[in-house]
Amino acid sequence: MTEQPVRPTVVTAAYWLWFAGSAVLLLMGLAWLFVDIETLRSEQPELQDPGRLRDLLRMFGGIALAAGVFIAYVAGRVRKGEPRFRRALVAFSIMIILYQAATFPLAGMFALLVIVPLAAACYLVYRPSARTWFPE
Repeated sequence: MTEQPVRPTVVTAAYWLWFAGSAVLLLMGLAWLFVDIETLRSEQPELQDPGRLRDLLRMFGGIALAAGVFIAYVAGRVRKGEPRFRRALVAFSIMIILYQAATFPLAGMFALLVIVPLAAACYLVYRPSARTWFPE
């Protein structure tokens, strides 16, 4: 019988960081999808048109929800050692990091809770010790 190679610790850590980032994206997406006008009016009584803000938040929620599901799925493939999924997930994570940085005034702390784990996972998965897990 052949021995299975041991998964490097940095790959496991990157997986869990991607998992945490996707969980925050999912929670943030659900919260934004189900925001109602009364909540917006109670938070900002001077708001002229809460319907537009609600629509914007729902759009952000849909994007965050889809991104969270995608990251969670592809992170599992990266954990198995597939190099093309590693490249795709790092590129997608960088795109989501830039998106969250652009929406930071609206998202606040949630954006930071997404940016930090995704950036750390992108760094860890390309460490030299992770190179043996991904055959080229």
